[in-house]
Amino acid sequence: MERNFYSFSPITGEKLGPFKDMKRKEVAAVIEQAKAGQKEWAALSLGTRIGYFKKMRRIIADNAEEYAKKIHSDNGKSVVEALTSEIIPVLSMLEYCIKKGKHVLKPVKVRLPFYFFGKKAFYIFEPMGVIGIIGPWNFPLHLVVVPAVSALLSGNSVVIKHSSQTPFAGLIIEDIVKKAEIPGGVVNVVWGKGSAGQYIAEGDIDKLFFTGSVETGKKLARICADKLIPIDLELGGSDPCIVLENARLKRTAKGIVWGALLNSGQACISIERVYVTEKNYPLLLEYIKQAISEITTGKEEDADIGVMTSASQVKIINNQLESAVKQGAVIITGGKCKDFHFKPTLITDCTNKMDIIKNETFGPVIAIVKTKNDEESLKLANDSGFGLSSSLYGNRKKALEFSKRIEAGSVVINNSLLPIVSAELPYGGVKKSGIGRYHGEEGIKTFCNIKSILIDKEYCKKEDFAWAPYGKNVRKKYLAFIKETWGKRSIVKYFYALPLLFKKR
Repeated sequence: MERNFYSFSPITGEKLGPFKDMKRKEVAAVIEQAKAGQKEWAALSLGTRIGYFKKMRRIIADNAEEYAKKIHSDNGKSVVEALTSEIIPVLSMLEYCIKKGKHVLKPVKVRLPFYFFGKKAFYIFEPMGVIGIIGPWNFPLHLVVVPAVSALLSGNSVVIKHSSQTPFAGLIIEDIVKKAEIPGGVVNVVWGKGSAGQYIAEGDIDKLFFTGSVETGKKLARICADKLIPIDLELGGSDPCIVLENARLKRTAKGIVWGALLNSGQACISIERVYVTEKNYPLLLEYIKQAISEITTGKEEDADIGVMTSASQVKIINNQLESAVKQGAVIITGGKCKDFHFKPTLITDCTNKMDIIKNETFGPVIAIVKTKNDEESLKLANDSGFGLSSSLYGNRKKALEFSKRIEAGSVVINNSLLPIVSAELPYGGVKKSGIGRYHGEEGIKTFCNIKSILIDKEYCKKEDFAWAPYGKNVRKKYLAFIKETWGKRSIVKYFYALPLLFKKR
């Protein structure tokens, strides 16, 4: 009997579906299809693969409005945010791979030390095979297609599991693949609930890339550990913003509001906690309230900020707000949700002991913590189990100094959120926020096996000096060589290497 699942549009309340809920055998069959497709894909030249990327770029650009409206319908974000946070990042990554792909994946020559006389070496980047990609509901297209493109460039095939809460992402991916005429088995979409993602992890894949919660990431990491395959984890965050005493407060407030409210705060790198000194606290609050009042929110396509995606996330936010108020926090604006529309919320008098500060909120909430000085702001910002992204507002020199001391995978100075939409910058977290990096060169090479190649020129047709049998008095020769090369580090070290080149039986 065929299993199906349904989803609901947070915009219209419409029941979406049915969509197929794949069983273990069906997922295994998709992986086998990916293994066959990968061999053919890897056999193509890099230039040919890039040619398909050019097709994908044109198709996505031509259908940008249609795709953005689909994302708006089943995710709840506004159409403009679907364009800026879903479509543009994918196009940027395709553009990066098209322009930089050959450079990133070209063989790397290695300069060997003098005692490797007569030899040369280099290393190359080869595909791993089949890459499993499991993505979340908050950026349902962006957070599966960007790692997929990165993996495809070097010749891998991909098996993608998008979130069952946002099924239209799967339809968009299948449409792009069909229109770009990508060969069969190269890009594969698995349909299903959470169990389908587990089936991918347990299947015959060569690497897993997961974006989602910390707890699910841990479970998948255990599965991969048992199989001895690598995994990259892009997990949760409770990202801090430090407002330095010399910050321009009016501009800072606008940056904080955008950084906290994008996608109704449902972003792993959204600003969730703001640390500001006593000196700047009153004025910053006024500017933040003003900035919030200028933003339109709701279900309309042209709203600045859309609505929440799921009722379960609304419940988490309400619980955190209620707990914070009981502990002395004060809700200045917002704090209420009706029909998935959660009003932008400003809450003050927060402390690092509160759940709303310690844990990921994932909603349109700006929590303010008052500090004595900038040093205390930094200390409290680092007092967290998370370390995904962070923001610093203030004088460039001081902000740069603080950026080196903040515990996070990325730091944005006088802005917010931008690393996740930059194709060039490696992106990922520290602490509980994840393992590994994607985007940029590192994000392409993370899906490669690196193969080292050393070539001996058969100098003078003689056997290598390092081979056994070693000859007479070889121990003394090696000791002299070691002493001169790494002890004294004298120029005469080259002369001490010469006796080793000529063996005496």
